[in-house]
Amino acid sequence: MPSERRLIRFTTPEVEQALRTFAEAHERTLPRSQVASIEYDGQTEEGVSARIKFENVPRPTHFTALEMTAALIAYCHKTHVPIPKQGQKSLYKAKGNVILQIDVKSR
Repeated sequence: MPSERRLIRFTTPEVEQALRTFAEAHERTLPRSQVASIEYDGQTEEGVSARIKFENVPRPTHFTALEMTAALIAYCHKTHVPIPKQGQKSLYKAKGNVILQIDVKSR
């Protein structure tokens, strides 16, 4: 049976926008200052988590792998990137980007 694998690559500015929008929708307050860096924690079974460091803010803000996945899926919906509802979704980091991988099995 054929299956489909879709890879959607997100740049750092896209990840930042997705996480800011996600935080706002979930009533999490993020600093208004510019992002100094986004660090991705190691790959786990759930995916990749992130720590955002803001300029002039001593503590980074942490997003779990599940929050990252939800934020990037919502970003895709907002920017009209089609995402199959059915399918195994996972995140990983590759060459400085975050990749959302979606595997859809045939019926």
